[in-house]
Amino acid sequence: MTGKRKPREEPKRRFKTEGINQVLQAALGPAIRRRGFADERILQEWEQIAGPLIAARCKPVKIHYGRQRTGTLHIQASSAIALELQHLAPQLIERVNGYFGYRAVHRLQIIQMPVPGHHHAAPAPPVPEVMADADAAEKLTAKVDDTHLRTALTRLHMTLQRKTKTRQKRTDADP
Repeated sequence: MTGKRKPREEPKRRFKTEGINQVLQAALGPAIRRRGFADERILQEWEQIAGPLIAARCKPVKIHYGRQRTGTLHIQASSAIALELQHLAPQLIERVNGYFGYRAVHRLQIIQMPVPGHHHAAPAPPVPEVMADADAAEKLTAKVDDTHLRTALTRLHMTLQRKTKTRQKRTDADP
């Protein structure tokens, strides 16, 4: 044999503009299929399939098909919604199967992990109005007879006011 190589073929030129969805679909398609998704639209249309409340708190990770071609949909969700998803599993399976048009998913497997993009922090409780000056603190402790105890309570009240104001400024500054 001679060591001749075949000349490298030039990629076929397309004299048209392609949309980003077509380019990404070609690039991501094999990776999505490795995760068990025969159709990547389930990832794109998860909000329509699961509903906006559920979709905001969980996301599909993969579909695993067993020996009898029974599909298990793996869903990533925080532990706070995992119990709720267990109760909603039959309805969610029905919605996914309705989307596919056949019984593609038989079971739901919940993976308890934080979902990216979903913040679990509850809004900060409203800060009660606090008195700003020491005179107001002394009025609150005026009924206390012991002077040392009254002084300590006044200082405690002022410290708590300062901390509350600092926390309030932090929560107001955070978006």
